[in-house]
Amino acid sequence: MNRGEILQRIKLILGFKVGTVFDNDINTQIQQAQLELEQEAELPDFLKKAYTGLSTVASTQTVSCPADFIREFDDDQLFLRNTDNEETPVVADQRGFLRQRYPISDGTGTPKGYDIINKVFYFYPIPDAVYSIQGTYYGSDTTLSADASTNFWSTLIPEILVSKAGFVIASGLRDQIAMQDFAGMLGRATQKLNERNTSNEAAGSKPVAGGED
Repeated sequence: MNRGEILQRIKLILGFKVGTVFDNDINTQIQQAQLELEQEAELPDFLKKAYTGLSTVASTQTVSCPADFIREFDDDQLFLRNTDNEETPVVADQRGFLRQRYPISDGTGTPKGYDIINKVFYFYPIPDAVYSIQGTYYGSDTTLSADASTNFWSTLIPEILVSKAGFVIASGLRDQIAMQDFAGMLGRATQKLNERNTSNEAAGSKPVAGGED
C-alpha cells in the first residue's frame, strides 16, 4: 500500500464518517505510528542497514552516526578498515572504562573500543588515521510524506500502520466499534510482525548438532 491507500483503508473502517476533513490528521497519525514502531524494543529485519560512507578523521575522537540511526544491531561486530583494507574489530564499552583504559595522554592510535552517546561515536584511543566504519545498524524507514509514497512498513505490513493510526482517530471520534476493529487488527498485525522476526532469525541461524566443527 501507499500512504493514500492506507488513509482510504482507515476511512473505510470508520464508515467514511470523516470525509476529507480529517485527511491531514490521519496522515499525521500514520507518520506518528511509524515513529512509535521504530522505537520498539524489538525491530524488524527490514530496518537493518549497513554503514556506508562513514569514516573516522585522523586526530578526531568523534563521528556522528547516520541521520537515520536508531540503534546498533548488536549481533554484528563493528570493525574499522584502514586504507590498506586491513580490518580491526572495535568493542563497545562504557565511556568511563574506555577513558581509563585508553587515556588521551597516551596519544592517538588504532581504535580498540567505542561508545555511542546521543548518536555520536566516541573512539578510544583517538583515531590516528582515516578508518572506514563497517557494521550494521537499525535505521528509520523513509517517511510517508505524500499519498503516493511507500516504504517497507507500508508494503510489507501496512495493517500495522492502518490499525495504529486508525485507533487514534477512532478514539478521537469516540467510535467504540471502530476502536475495537482497529485494536483487533493491531493485535493480528503485531503477531504477524513478531512471527516475521522469529522466522527471519531462524533463517539466519545455522544449527549444527554437536556444535560447529
